Amino acid sequence: MNQSDITSENITGELNATGNATTRFEATTEGMAVAYSSLLFMALFPIVVGSFKSVAHVTKQKLSGHMDDVEVMTNKDAMMFPVYGSGVLLGIYLVFRFIDKDLVNVLFTVYFFVLGVIALTRVLEPVVRSLIPLPRNVHYKVLLLTDEKPAESDESEKSEKEVTIRKND
Repeated sequence: MNQSDITSENITGELNATGNATTRFEATTEGMAVAYSSLLFMALFPIVVGSFKSVAHVTKQKLSGHMDDVEVMTNKDAMMFPVYGSGVLLGIYLVFRFIDKDLVNVLFTVYFFVLGVIALTRVLEPVVRSLIPLPRNVHYKVLLLTDEKPAESDESEKSEKEVTIRKND
């Protein structure tokens, strides 16, 4: 095969003949239904569960008389929500408009890595604490001391202060 025989049709034909070409799967109606229904479920389920748990928490707080710990969304908060949302969307637009795509990908990767580490730590902490019992209510102190001798002027000021303290006693 010489240089003039290399064309995209020849390469595609060779790849298809060997079975190593990347093929694109066509979406079926059933597959799309499963994907969209699972996406809808994953979006709504945490909201519904969180709503019921928050109502139960508020009811529990009312019965116990500790209403100081309950946070309530006011009308002003609800009215400011579109303003905050618009600001966030403008910020995201500006980030994607003026910052390089690769840098944005790196920032998102670092951001989600840190959030993942924090979430995994919070989830696994009780398991690790049950496997490795650590002493509780142990407080440690770190004292930072120096071996330097004070200057003579500092010593005279210190002795004067001590003398005045002794006179007041």
